[in-house]
Amino acid sequence: MRGIAICLGLALVAAATGAFADDEDDEGPLPQAVSVSDALVMLARGREAEAWALLEGKEAEAKPLALERLESPERLFFAGALRFLADSRIWGKEDHPAWRGKVEARLAKARAGLAKVAADLAAKGLSPAETTALRQQEQAFRVEEALCLEGVGFLGEPGVWRDLITTLKAAEEAHVLQGATRGLLGPRGGLRDLLRTLNEVEFVGESRPFQAVAERELLAVARTPLAAELVEGLEAFPSSQGLRALNRLSREADRIAAWKVMDRALRARAWQVRAAAAEVIPRLRGSRAKGAALAELLADAEEPVRVAAAKAMGLVPPSEAREELPLLVAALRDTKDVRLAAGKSLVQLTGVKLGPNPVHWERWLSKR
Repeated sequence: MRGIAICLGLALVAAATGAFADDEDDEGPLPQAVSVSDALVMLARGREAEAWALLEGKEAEAKPLALERLESPERLFFAGALRFLADSRIWGKEDHPAWRGKVEARLAKARAGLAKVAADLAAKGLSPAETTALRQQEQAFRVEEALCLEGVGFLGEPGVWRDLITTLKAAEEAHVLQGATRGLLGPRGGLRDLLRTLNEVEFVGESRPFQAVAERELLAVARTPLAAELVEGLEAFPSSQGLRALNRLSREADRIAAWKVMDRALRARAWQVRAAAAEVIPRLRGSRAKGAALAELLADAEEPVRVAAAKAMGLVPPSEAREELPLLVAALRDTKDVRLAAGKSLVQLTGVKLGPNPVHWERWLSKR
């Protein structure tokens, strides 16, 4: 009976998810028909410009179809409906209960499925085929749970974002962390809540699994229209994960505004933030002298920050670091790691190889 149940469950999962393969499997050319249905599928595949061009003037027609597809077993249909409803200008707060109810029902079903699979996997005497079938079901339910968490976040309700933050802090499973993070970074935005949480975690010196996931997602955000909001949020809540995303900024205005973030990051209480600022500064654009910005970090109380600053100096254009050369030479009297980083940067900036002895460098500086 158990084997029959597993086979039936697998058949249902396969029917429910045409589904849970990677998005790359869905990347074939679409038919040229300009139907609303095609447009919703395009949204799921990330082809937003094409999709919204097809949907122009058809939002009212698409809305009931999107609501219907929130209950579709096909992942592409469900994902496309989520993205349409999140972005659609005709979607109002009065529609949220219907949306939330459908998505949360799917989320509960996915979690129940995961619990049942876990119980089945714990049973003794499973054959390799039964184990494989259960693992496939488990993966399907995981993808469904992640997508539902993302969809709940798209609602744009502060209460939902607080729930997602709680989930992020407690979870360890990669699919849960990704779904909750993407939900916070949806078009209606819990970005600031995510940045605040990253800032708080670093401030108390904690390390959580969600930090690495958040950094990957923020790197992607830096090249979207949310980039300006990212820069603004980091000015209030700097974190090492968020600062690294600034290297991906594409708009000139955002790059220049990023210097305001650096001003705050250089004074951050968490040393991880100050170290990340040192990594980012050489790659930022703008009129500020990068060497001067790094100089104060060379005197930081925390060794990792001084190491990061000494390394970063070697990446600054020599014309922007002339005045800071004596500080790098002084760093040759610091701890071993700082000395090594400072020595390498001195060679990169001057083209001169005088070794690690600060006296030789001081003589060279006096003759310049």
